Amino acid sequence: MFPQFATHNAHTLAAVYTLARPEAWFAGQYEFQCLHGMGEPLYEQVVGDPARGRLGRPCRIYAPVGRHDTLLAYLGRRLLQN
Repeated sequence: MFPQFATHNAHTLAAVYTLARPEAWFAGQYEFQCLHGMGEPLYEQVVGDPARGRLGRPCRIYAPVGRHDTLLAYLGRRLLQN
């Protein structure tokens, strides 16, 4: 099992990071996910260097694909959630 957490909510991200206990789960055992173009300042903190106070965790950036009508509906839902 490889846990993957997709969120642009800083509180949710902090909760996942805290529950994963950084001393028990190292980078590469789980990852965060980010929709391309959203939450970039937050995810710069996630992938940044721990020596500079960042989390140093992997983050997969994804972009959904599909027909124009389904893609716009998907992006609309994501925007409303954020």
